[in-house]
Amino acid sequence: MAEPVRNRQPETRRDARGDAHGRPGGRARGRPRGVRRTRPLHRGRRAGVPHRAPDRPRVGAGTTTERPLSLLGQLAAVDLDRPLRAGIFSAEVTENRNPVAGEFRWNRQLLGLLYDPLARPARDGDSLLPWAAASWAFDGDDLIVTLRADQRFHDGTPVTAADVAFTMAFLSDTSMGAAPSPVPATRYRGRTSLVASASAVDRRTVRLSLTEDAHERTAERVLTLPVLPATEWRDRTDLVDDRVTHALVWENRQPVGSGPLAFESATERESVTLTPYEDHFLATADDPDLEPYAAALDGEGVVARYAPSGEDAVAALADGRLDTTVHQFPVNAFDRAGEAAGVEPATAPPSELCVVGYNVRRAPLSDFRFRQVLARLHDREHAAASVFAGYAAASDAPVLPGWDVDGVDPNERLLGPFPGSDGDLDAERARELFRDAGYTYDDGGNLHR
Repeated sequence: MAEPVRNRQPETRRDARGDAHGRPGGRARGRPRGVRRTRPLHRGRRAGVPHRAPDRPRVGAGTTTERPLSLLGQLAAVDLDRPLRAGIFSAEVTENRNPVAGEFRWNRQLLGLLYDPLARPARDGDSLLPWAAASWAFDGDDLIVTLRADQRFHDGTPVTAADVAFTMAFLSDTSMGAAPSPVPATRYRGRTSLVASASAVDRRTVRLSLTEDAHERTAERVLTLPVLPATEWRDRTDLVDDRVTHALVWENRQPVGSGPLAFESATERESVTLTPYEDHFLATADDPDLEPYAAALDGEGVVARYAPSGEDAVAALADGRLDTTVHQFPVNAFDRAGEAAGVEPATAPPSELCVVGYNVRRAPLSDFRFRQVLARLHDREHAAASVFAGYAAASDAPVLPGWDVDGVDPNERLLGPFPGSDGDLDAERARELFRDAGYTYDDGGNLHR
C-alpha cells in the first residue's frame, strides 16, 4: 500500500532563440510538460546561446515545448565554441563520482553521461531507446541482449557481454559472494532484483535470466542499468565494514565508463568538467533515433558548476555565468526564475513517485482496511499544492500515466477524501473511519481490533 504524490518537474533555461543575426529573443514563460513526481527542476539556457534546432513559435504559460530538456539533448541542440555551463545544486559529484554509492543521489544525471546503459528512456517517455544494446528480445523467461559492435570504454578496453554480465551480478551483490549474505547496490535494487542470473553467450550477446512472473515491460527496466567495466570494479568486492564493500565507499575520482562524455577534471566544491568521447558509437551510428543526440559529440562538453541555492542559479543564468541547470530545482525559486529576464522556465514529464510504504508483515498494517484508512490521513492534495508548489498531483495508486497497468487508472480516486481540510486532520472523523473498518477505542483513546 502506498500514498504516492506524482509531480511534474519545472525547469528553467535561458532563452537560446534569437533572430537571424544571433541576437537573443525575449523571455518565455513556464510551460508544463506533465503533472507528476515531486522534483522541480530548472534547466536554464542563457540568452544568445545558438541552438541547433529550428526556431519554434513562442508558447505561453501552461503549454508544452518540444525543445530538449535532458542534458544530453541540450548538448546536442546548442552550437558553442566553449563547454556548456550547467548549474548543479549539490557539490557531491565534484568529490565523488561513484555510480554505485547509494548515498550520492545527486550525481546520477552527470554520471549518466559517463556510464552508458543498454537502453535509455526515449523522448516520448513511454519507451526505451536502444543505446549500448543494438537490440534485445525475450526468449521465454530470458532476455537476450545484443551489444552494438566495436564499443570501448574511455580507457580503450572493449565493452563486451562479459562486462554486462559482471555488472548485473555485481550490482546484485557488490561482494560477489565474498560476504555471508549479498551486499547489493541499493540504488539499483529494484532493477537488479528482476534478474536471477546473467551470462555472456559471446562477446556481444548476453543472456539475462529473469525472476519468475516478471512482466516484459517491467523486466526491460534492467536495460537502464549503467554498464561497468569489470576491470575497474572486480577487485573492489572486499568488506570494509558490516555489509559495506569497498565498491560502495570508493570515491572513483577518475571514472572510466563508455558514455558519450568522458571525465576531464574536477575542483572540489566548485566544478567538474566532462568532454566528448570521440570514439563513442554516436559518432558513426546510422540510426534515425540516435540523430537527435549525435551532435553532442561535436561540442566542447560541459562544465558543471556548483550553485549553492536556486537564487544563486537564477542570478547566474540571468548574468550569463550559467547556460542551464541539471539538478532538481527548489520550488521556492521557480517563480523568481520565471521573472528573470532571459530565463526560460519549462517543465518535464513525470518519471518518479513519492510514496509512503507500509510493512505489511506486521499488524495492524497487515490489515488492508487499516492501511486504507491510514492512507486517507495524509492530505496529498494539500502536500501537492503547498510542499511542491503545485508541481505535483495526488494519486491513490503508485502508478504513472503511460505505465499501462491493467485495471489501474492513476487519476482515479479510490480511497475517499482526506478527513479534514487544508492539511488539518479532523480527529473525530478519523476515529469514525477506523471504527467503520472494525476497530474500537478504549476509555484512554487507544485503538484496538
